[in-house]
Amino acid sequence: MMILLSKVLKGLGGNWILFEKDNSLVHLIVIILSCLLVLSVELLVGLFHSNFHLMADSLHNVLNVLALSFSFFSIIWGKQKTNSKFTYGFSRLEVIASFTNCCFLCFLALFLIFRSIHDSLEDLGESDHHGHSERGHEQLNLFIVVRLLIYLIGTFLFTSHSGFVSSESKFSNQMRGYQKRDGYYIRDKKEDPNLTSDAMNYYTVYLNFKLGMLHCLTFLLIEYIEFLRHLKGELILAIFMLIYTIKETRVIYGLSTEILLQGLPNVNDIDLNRAINQIQKIPNVVSVKQTHYWAVTPQYFIFSSNIIITDFQYKSQIEEAINSILSPYFHEILIDFDKEH
Repeated sequence: MMILLSKVLKGLGGNWILFEKDNSLVHLIVIILSCLLVLSVELLVGLFHSNFHLMADSLHNVLNVLALSFSFFSIIWGKQKTNSKFTYGFSRLEVIASFTNCCFLCFLALFLIFRSIHDSLEDLGESDHHGHSERGHEQLNLFIVVRLLIYLIGTFLFTSHSGFVSSESKFSNQMRGYQKRDGYYIRDKKEDPNLTSDAMNYYTVYLNFKLGMLHCLTFLLIEYIEFLRHLKGELILAIFMLIYTIKETRVIYGLSTEILLQGLPNVNDIDLNRAINQIQKIPNVVSVKQTHYWAVTPQYFIFSSNIIITDFQYKSQIEEAINSILSPYFHEILIDFDKEH
């Protein structure tokens, strides 16, 4: 298995050095393999005993493994160096993985609602097959408990990655890593490590374990607390889990969507209008056209514009002035100068 993984990593441009530098990566692959083993055994037992509950549960947990695997490989692939085709590197792959992970989590929450409705209808028609159904539920409960233990371990190991949303929230109120001086934000050289694409990706992994743990607990509560079953508590708790999942993932949805659509997250925190006005007031600048700005990752911002100037002899002075205005906001400033006709 490890030899196969080594070949896969080599094909993706990754290497074992990443595992030495990042313990979370080791934890993630171990948990992925554990989940894969459990769902494989669950599917085989379900097929052998013709247990629909086990088969359905194992198949829907394939989504968890796929989501975690995508996050794992995106972390490795995202560390590849830039090349002539991908000049900004592969960090945005982790943004895609974060968005996809959240989609999987919401889909799983919807699946719980549909399964609770199915189980309620099945309970109404249950009669002669009561013994067979009872045995099937016992088998399912056993696998749920095993997965609960895996998710508990995963939640504990990845708790250190749970600070992304709080950091993003602070960033939206006051730019993280920036200080305001004379009406402008001056960037601190030390950027917030909790706002990288790595941090966002690991946060969705943490969410996967946390919500998976809550899903398992919800299921076991319904199974072993009788009055909840009579009150149709399974459906109520499934709806609650969907609402909670949406609440927990909405920040990632918003941030990743803004980045993937070439937007600039938290644009209200950057006084761009004032910056553009300052550029237009630079001597020998005629106008500022085709201004664009976007984010490659939650913290890496790019600015591009076409600047019309009176004469190219002033280009270097104007460029220096523009950099002094925009450098507090952007990592890369791409200016195309044209002479006034």
